[in-house]
Amino acid sequence: MDFLHGEQIQEAIKDLVAEKEDLEIAVAYWGKGALKQTGLLERIQKNPDGIKIICDLTSGACNPAPIKRLRKEKVQIRTAEKMHAKVWICGNEVILGSANASANGLGFDTVGEVQGNVEAAIRTGNRAFSKETKDWFRDLWDKSYEITQDELDWATNQWKKRQNSSDRKRLNRKSLHQKLLEGGKLKKFDNVRVLVWRPSNDKWKAQDTRTVQKILDTTPYYNDDERQNKDNRGFYDWWDSGKPTWKFEEGEICLDFTAPPGKRKSIKFNGIYRIVSPSDHFHKINDELKIVLYYIENPSECSGYLFPRADKMKIREQILKQLKISEWEEDRYGTLLDKRLTKLVHGK
Repeated sequence: MDFLHGEQIQEAIKDLVAEKEDLEIAVAYWGKGALKQTGLLERIQKNPDGIKIICDLTSGACNPAPIKRLRKEKVQIRTAEKMHAKVWICGNEVILGSANASANGLGFDTVGEVQGNVEAAIRTGNRAFSKETKDWFRDLWDKSYEITQDELDWATNQWKKRQNSSDRKRLNRKSLHQKLLEGGKLKKFDNVRVLVWRPSNDKWKAQDTRTVQKILDTTPYYNDDERQNKDNRGFYDWWDSGKPTWKFEEGEICLDFTAPPGKRKSIKFNGIYRIVSPSDHFHKINDELKIVLYYIENPSECSGYLFPRADKMKIREQILKQLKISEWEEDRYGTLLDKRLTKLVHGK
């Protein structure tokens, strides 16, 4: 076992990365230039296979630039909330220390990042230690999740804000589910609802489709930017019973899920939809059909809080607790659940 400090850490990492065996890395924060300075870029360009990396992208302290490059190079990379480890594993070799893959961690010169933290690490080739470390990594890998483009875009915006801020400390960014569990003042979430639907098999007639498209193009309820972004415009539809039966408010946020019949594990998150139609305002399509307009929001953020995949899975579990498969009953519009998010999370 070797004790490493200063530049020795970076050199040891480069030596380990250059080995031909599979590489497993759990390092929370990455900085600009990290891929080149650690030797990862050279290895990836030769062969990206056999590399797995876990970071904490949603912390606000991880530069998204190297993460984007890793995804572009088809490297397997995931994110884990509150993961703060710095572990490099290759074969029987393990480097375990305090340094992130960044300028302040490994000391390489990168504009815009603080340099030169005092760091230390150990390097060992002990087989038993390596096996135990690999078991830990693989357990963390199973608990982590793949990074979506929406989450990467969100992290990029957070990183820019951090770089322009006088406070360069690690952002304390709670996720939506964490905030809800904390309790306290949750009034800002009163307009967030969880909707669970049966997937629709309705076949629209051509004239109905044209009518809907005309409404989407001409309605005054979208602002100029939303009107231009056609991919994010949409609507909820159902058969007309003669009077509105769904109570909704303009600006209401819907966490939209669908649940296919008889498939308990197939509940799918579809997105975050913000109602743009005024309260109780339905657009008539024909004698039987009406719609309410919505706009699709960034699915990785809700009410100012990060909404990662892990949170979506937690809400999905809450839905499963509420809806036993044998008791699933839909209303005439295919709705299985329509509930305030705060009440769902707290089991009310």
